[in-house]
Amino acid sequence: MKTFKYLYENLKPSVYLNSLARPDDILFFDIETTGLSRKKDNIFLIGTGYYSDNGLNIIQWFAENESEEINVLEALLEFADSFTCLLNYNGNSFDIPFTLERMNKYGISMPPLNSIDIYTFVKPLKKILSLHDLTLKSVERFLNIKRDDEYSGGELISVYKSYTKKKSEKELNLLLLHNKEDVLNLHYVTSIIEYNSLNDAKLQYDNCLINEYYDYSNVRKKELLLSGLHNSTTLPRSFNTFKSNEIGSFIMNYKTDSSLSIRVPILQKTLNYYFENYKDYYYLPNEKMCILKSMAGGVKKENRENATKENCKISLNDSFIPMPLNAVIKDIRIFKDSYKSKQHYIRLEDFLHLDKDNRSLFLKLYYDFFFV
Repeated sequence: MKTFKYLYENLKPSVYLNSLARPDDILFFDIETTGLSRKKDNIFLIGTGYYSDNGLNIIQWFAENESEEINVLEALLEFADSFTCLLNYNGNSFDIPFTLERMNKYGISMPPLNSIDIYTFVKPLKKILSLHDLTLKSVERFLNIKRDDEYSGGELISVYKSYTKKKSEKELNLLLLHNKEDVLNLHYVTSIIEYNSLNDAKLQYDNCLINEYYDYSNVRKKELLLSGLHNSTTLPRSFNTFKSNEIGSFIMNYKTDSSLSIRVPILQKTLNYYFENYKDYYYLPNEKMCILKSMAGGVKKENRENATKENCKISLNDSFIPMPLNAVIKDIRIFKDSYKSKQHYIRLEDFLHLDKDNRSLFLKLYYDFFFV
């Protein structure tokens, strides 16, 4: 077994890590294996990290062949005795149960340690942060964390098997680099935790304006830009996120300077407003319109019929903004394509006449829409 040690003097515990546990109690943890089977495959490399007064220390234990697996496990067991928490990425599903299974094979066991699995913080954020997938490397790309390692854990299995035969220094360095950067970057990716505060962000409406632009097909379009302030002031980086459907795209730009903007498409179309008190109306088939029964004294019986939910409406061609599905604002007229349509709209003009408090309600509705 070989042991490798590194020191990163300038790295200190972040505010994000301090929110999870005492830094002195935390041991960074990552393993490399010869496959995915806990019973059949082996651990050939264990990487750990911990903070000291000098910075972030990384220790790797490397099995030069499969028979040395027990040596790296015993090295971990002895070293982990000084810590109470394991900081990992997806360790709850892979690294920890794999390690415990391999220890069980040799009749050794590790005392229970609390797991801080960064993956569990990332999973709810996949859509809002537009992550391609939930791998550690995807999170690193989002946070602009750079890597020298270009391999995945799976790709390194054949590299390790080749190393056990050839003892190539180049192959050894590839194996160590991948694991070392997995451990090192846990220091940086803990900042992703702060994005979970977006769900509970308090918003303050600031302003709105109408923007005209040309889309990719060179078609002139309009959008409503809603801007506001949020209370999540420690986000590591700004980001854009969007939701699209047949209506168009809703885009939110979240910034680290405590501001955000939401772009809502403005649509010119004919929509219907349906009266709730349809029993108070007659429908006039010839005119294709409704009239209050109290005002229909001069209309012959053969030219009128009781209105229904579906035809008791007025149609209007105007500029509209779409609402999040089934969202309703009190005292604002809701327009739809058809009576049963779940997509609601309001007139742009109606929105522009709202006071600041009601515009704030709209901002919150659109904001929450991104987290559904």
